[in-house]
Amino acid sequence: MNKYIILFLGLFLFISCKNDVKVENVKKDEPITKVEPKSEPVEDESQQNVAKLFNPCTLINVDELADILEVSSDKISIKNLPASGTFSRSCFVRWENVDNGSQRSMFLVVQTDPLPGEFEDWAHSFLDAKKTSGDIRYPDSGKPYRYKSIDGFDKEVAYNDDLKKVFWKINQDYVGAIFFNAGLTSHTRKRYASEMAKILSKNLRKQL
Repeated sequence: MNKYIILFLGLFLFISCKNDVKVENVKKDEPITKVEPKSEPVEDESQQNVAKLFNPCTLINVDELADILEVSSDKISIKNLPASGTFSRSCFVRWENVDNGSQRSMFLVVQTDPLPGEFEDWAHSFLDAKKTSGDIRYPDSGKPYRYKSIDGFDKEVAYNDDLKKVFWKINQDYVGAIFFNAGLTSHTRKRYASEMAKILSKNLRKQL
């Protein structure tokens, strides 16, 4: 009886070894590549929102800028800037001052919600944070530059005269902004911002 058991075990081991996978030419320190199971790509919700962003250079033309800035269109140059972030697009505008020939410039910006679905009204939350917390600019000892509302906008707005920046709500998912460089009075900045904001907002809403 025992000899039959031994014979059976020997036959079983022989068959098992014969069916093993044979591995050849594997070096001791050779890395092993792990093959992951294939899966369908998942589209990121944030990328869906980014796709809706528009270049602000396309939302206002040279003739419209010329009317607002009160210069001839040949004195204005518009340059589309490379995307500096996932949720913001910028446009650089330069023009020549008719009084003394000096150069003036500004950035037109369109921003969208970086966390789709997290805020019921992201644009309102964004502007409210500008007014309550402000921006921190170094090396100004961490001093917060808080924004305030100004007249001339049909939507919520946040403006800081020291930083020469204005943000306004286009809708709950979009905020427009203008960053002015030096050389303009506070009154002129506010007037330019109010008039350009209306055009930028109107043209963006048409495309949404």
